[in-house]
Amino acid sequence: MARTRSPEVTKRNDEIYARWLRGATLTSLAGEYGITRQVIGRLVAERHPEEDEDLDRSVYRGYLWRLFDEVKDLYDSPGWKMSPNGGTAHGPDGEPAVDTNVKLQAAELELKVLESLRKLDARDKAQPKQLQVVHEIANSQAMADIATKRRELEELARRAGQPAVVPGEVVRELPPAR
Repeated sequence: MARTRSPEVTKRNDEIYARWLRGATLTSLAGEYGITRQVIGRLVAERHPEEDEDLDRSVYRGYLWRLFDEVKDLYDSPGWKMSPNGGTAHGPDGEPAVDTNVKLQAAELELKVLESLRKLDARDKAQPKQLQVVHEIANSQAMADIATKRRELEELARRAGQPAVVPGEVVRELPPAR
């Protein structure tokens, strides 16, 4: 039997989950609240909307979020560029040069992790083919309108005494091109 949590702990856990939803990392939350990242991960997992997912899926989700946190830390502090002699490279003003290649690679990896999480949550499901159906309905209505206009024109031509036009028949010769 699970023990009941105090209202203070429940409130803290709700705060942690709300801050995680707004983008705080597990690492930053763990540091701020003085508990381990694993505990923060469990608190988030308890409140996650997908409660009945299998163990492999939830473990994979946890690995992805941990990787995201580590890559975010790397993006936030990428380190310094190194000069050919092994020392720190310096920028034009003499300050140490930030390693922008590491920052760029970390940003690319963050995007890949987020894409994997979106796929895991099935957030990018294919949308229904409603546009195709609308196009087919509009196309059939247009064809019906054309057939109606053709009948009206043929009726007007018959009343005017013009002979009926047979598809493919030459009605009159065009003058030669100049």
